[in-house]
Amino acid sequence: AAAKTDADADDGARAAAEDSKEAHVAVDVDAAGPRGVSVDGPLGRYPRRATGFARCFAVFWFYAKAPFALITYALRLGALRRRGYFELLALISAALIAAQSYVMVQCLELTCCLVGVPTITLSLLIVASGTCLPELIVALVVAKKGQATAAVSTALGSNIFDILIALGLPWALYASTEAPVHIHHAVELTCIMALSTVVFLLFSVTNNWTYTARHGLVLLFLYFLFNVYVVLDAIPAANVPGPSGI
Repeated sequence: AAAKTDADADDGARAAAEDSKEAHVAVDVDAAGPRGVSVDGPLGRYPRRATGFARCFAVFWFYAKAPFALITYALRLGALRRRGYFELLALISAALIAAQSYVMVQCLELTCCLVGVPTITLSLLIVASGTCLPELIVALVVAKKGQATAAVSTALGSNIFDILIALGLPWALYASTEAPVHIHHAVELTCIMALSTVVFLLFSVTNNWTYTARHGLVLLFLYFLFNVYVVLDAIPAANVPGPSGI
């Protein structure tokens, strides 16, 4: 019992030391970083060595992730991860995602009212890509490990979940308590989604399920065209039929 108590005390002291090290803020920042910005604090290390476009992107990413880094630091999620409380981390992460999604939707609706842009336009341009970022990160990680099948499964599986669960569950709850759900101007989006799936299948079958950089560039270009279509759809003078119904 005494040995176990000593081991627990050592673990507690080690965790406290790691937390103290994580909270350390360095004030000696060279000329590349703004004065007073921490390089070892909750925001991480300030990008000092990058140059040109890489530096611009690194600085943008440094400040863009600041709110999330501060939340992670305030809730001591790093300490929970080091101590192995993964179930608690999963629950906290789910709660944070739900809260951030709610705030994002409210900000989206407010922005649409202030700018005068259809809600569906910003939903397709911002919200759709934002909600898919976790799948993108997972696909990048597994693709770098050579697990291409896992990357494809992540993308396709998330779409299946979004259609069958993310749409089916809210519709079932709302229709059972309020009224049937009516969808307007969804034919165009459904056709585009089906077309993107067909393109993916054509690339897969014709190239023996092997993908090259050329295939990736073609898919990126098609997504760029989709964004152009969404923007033109929101412009009344363009007279482009689309989901916004303008």
